[in-house]
Amino acid sequence: MLANITTPKYSRKEVDRAGDGIIAQDVVGTPDRDAALAIVGNWRSSHEYPTQSYYLDLRRRAIGLDRDAVVVQRLKRLPSIEQKLKRNRPSQADLRQPKMQLTQMQDIGGCRAILKGCKDVRKLVDLYAKHQDVESIFKENDYINAPKSDGYRGVHLVYKYQPTSPHYSPEFNNMRVELQFRSRLQHAWATGVEIVDTFTEQALKFGRGGNEWRRFFALMSNELAMREGMPLVPDTPTNKKELKDELRELASRLQVLTRMEGWNKFLEITPEAKLEAAEVILLKLDLEARMLSATPFKEDARADEEYYRLEKKFEGSPHVQVVRVKADSVKTLKTAYPNFYLNTTAFLSAVRQVIGK
Repeated sequence: MLANITTPKYSRKEVDRAGDGIIAQDVVGTPDRDAALAIVGNWRSSHEYPTQSYYLDLRRRAIGLDRDAVVVQRLKRLPSIEQKLKRNRPSQADLRQPKMQLTQMQDIGGCRAILKGCKDVRKLVDLYAKHQDVESIFKENDYINAPKSDGYRGVHLVYKYQPTSPHYSPEFNNMRVELQFRSRLQHAWATGVEIVDTFTEQALKFGRGGNEWRRFFALMSNELAMREGMPLVPDTPTNKKELKDELRELASRLQVLTRMEGWNKFLEITPEAKLEAAEVILLKLDLEARMLSATPFKEDARADEEYYRLEKKFEGSPHVQVVRVKADSVKTLKTAYPNFYLNTTAFLSAVRQVIGK
């Protein structure tokens, strides 16, 4: 086993029990919860090596199709892991509903490719389909040909990692890694949703939130689907005039342009001169301090330690978000994570094309 690669310290049964534990214990800072979080943190960090192997292959293929493609990788935030486990538990109305175990979560390690348009996205999907003789896709969700009702579009491929080198622990076997492919317009839309969630705490990304915001984003997704010649979002107008009229009305009522332009100017961003040589970057968005900091690390293990420390420090605070990412340049980082930079420029440009301002 090579140095500086995190491997699982716990059995998968222990990991699943820890996942159950962090959503059952709501009191921050209790010994039992801290012990469960440590197990979950190790399980998450163990996804770094499998995720990196998919990232390198994805970057090569995506840039081969689109020289300006943006490709990044990240490890899922602990708050997001906890929320996803809670959302996928049996409800009181249906106790027979199967619950998601932490070891079954498919996107703890994730890679994303953002390409010029849907044709490039489809070519990338086809490239992966042709190589299924090497490693089979465990699960495919095509939200471009079949958009979600909230307007989300993109393609997700989930793999179960099978290490080929005898030097690596078999405990990496079957760790799940998700690859996401989007067009630039689809990424702009998703960024808009995440930034609205950041400032309004509506959880639109998870199917909740105010009806007017939800309708606005569903309609905007439909507008973008029309531009890209892709299938439309269910239960939205197919007539362009009706669509634009409703979008203009909602944008006015929600003050979309005024609010998003204000959010674009909200942050003070710390210097980023040392990021180009970084192996890993931690982004910390602090809404109360109105600050975004980007901290570079040369070692994965050190980055993981700091990632976990910051998440523990700000656990329970809705005003601070931290994410651990890898990107090949500062430009790539800003393009892939405009939600952390509170940059709605691309989405606002798409909105202005509709409402004529």
